[in-house]
Order: sequence, then C-alpha cells, then structure tokens
Amino acid sequence: MVVAAYPQSQVLKFMRPSSCAGTEGVFVPQYALIGTHPPNVCPMTNKAAREMAKKAYAQLPDLCKKLNVKVLLDIHLDPNHKAMMLFEAPNAEAVRDLVLMAGFGYFLELDFHLVTPIADLFKKADAMPTIY
Repeated sequence: MVVAAYPQSQVLKFMRPSSCAGTEGVFVPQYALIGTHPPNVCPMTNKAAREMAKKAYAQLPDLCKKLNVKVLLDIHLDPNHKAMMLFEAPNAEAVRDLVLMAGFGYFLELDFHLVTPIADLFKKADAMPTIY
C-alpha cells in the first residue's frame, strides 16, 4: 500500500471528510492513480511527452472543477519513472473521465486503485476467514 509509506500525520489528513464542492462534512471516496512510462517517453527527456504533460497539467484545475474532483496528492516517485496522484471524487468514473480528458494516457501507463484507509481494513479483518 503506497499510502502507508507516508508519516501518519500526512496520511490522516487525506482520510478526513470531503472538501469537494457541495459535499462538506460528507465522506467522499478516494482513488489512487499510479502512472509509469519508459525512459524514452519521459517528459524530462522527450519533447512530445513534455508538451503533452504540460497540456495535461494546464487543464487539470478546470477539469477538476467541472468533474468535482479534488487532487489531494500529486508526487513523483524518485528516481523511477513513476508518479502517484490521490483524488477525492464522487465516483470512480469522475476520476477516469478526468484522466482521459486531460490526456494523461498519452504519455503514462496508468494503474487505477480504489483507496481504503488501513483502519477500515482492520475493522473488517476479524469478520473475514483466514486461510493460513
């Protein structure tokens, strides 16, 4: 779980009730997106990928507003060709649409994940059968 690598104070700030427009005080699901690319498609070294990345990021604020999505975390995982974004959104389709409309798929291979706080998993663990 990527989020578990962050200091607890950082993780907790992402597990609070929503701050998306119209959902204040209501829990809104979170979604993680991990993007990778080969070195030859790196925006640091590839001119076309750089232009696509600049265009994607320029559109992000307007698209987030339009789709009611909030970016909670946007980091590069050094030294790999990997990045992670954590979103708060009303549903998975809103994040999918944001990613497609922004054009992140043109220069990133994307892994999309639903996010569950570790504390919530522990609450459910005792109700699940063990196999080992």
